[in-house]
Amino acid sequence: MDSLRALLVLRPGLRVADLGCGSGHLGRLLWPALAPGGHIDGFDADPAQIVAARGLASPGARFEEADARCVPRPAQSYDRVVCQALLVHQARPEEVVREMVRLTRPGGLVAVVEPRWPSRTRHPATDPAMEAMGSRVATVAAAAAVRAGLGDWSVADRLPALFRDHGLEAVRTWVHPGLVAVPAGVTGTGEQRLLRALTHPVEEVAEEQLQGSLAADVCAPAELQAVASYRGRVRAARRDGLRAGSWWEWREHPLVVCVGTRGAV
Repeated sequence: MDSLRALLVLRPGLRVADLGCGSGHLGRLLWPALAPGGHIDGFDADPAQIVAARGLASPGARFEEADARCVPRPAQSYDRVVCQALLVHQARPEEVVREMVRLTRPGGLVAVVEPRWPSRTRHPATDPAMEAMGSRVATVAAAAAVRAGLGDWSVADRLPALFRDHGLEAVRTWVHPGLVAVPAGVTGTGEQRLLRALTHPVEEVAEEQLQGSLAADVCAPAELQAVASYRGRVRAARRDGLRAGSWWEWREHPLVVCVGTRGAV
């Protein structure tokens, strides 16, 4: 994300921490602006993600298993502290923001990238009525997730307040449209590969099953079954269309970028 690199005022030699780093995707985006002399430390609580990150690591990047709420580094260790799609999964996102501030030196920057829910999609198999029903299920599931302590899917719009509550200054917010558009017949392009990554069946099915379980107390079984059946048909149509080169898809999932400066202690 060129805009994030610009907002972070990156330059060679900076020390960056990436919390909830996953496989190191965000770090790899930032790394070119930090060389030579800089380094990125990635932290994630999932050991499998750390293994994946190490396998894809850029020079100057190190990865370690650690909880984002309690990173084993001294206070003020980094010039920039970042995370992407982490707070949305936290029951208490303020605990992660507090840790990010602790790790940042005075004058350094804290940056968070979080998805703004809900997303919107259009494709040849789109059924507006079923999309509306699926949106209702997802809305119910989002509220249940908060009650169950599984995270706050609407945290993106609260980022400026979270930053200011923890003493960050000069808070800036920017919204990336998160738009992916794939025209019919396009094969082998970066956009096509990105579409496949965004619609990975295992991850997609797991998310749908979570939504269904969270919404089960409010939505009727027939409604949940209809939504699950529709989403299964869409996955099948997408698979066949991608193979035939006839699939097109338009997906918008906005990302909110929030950046703040740590003031003098």
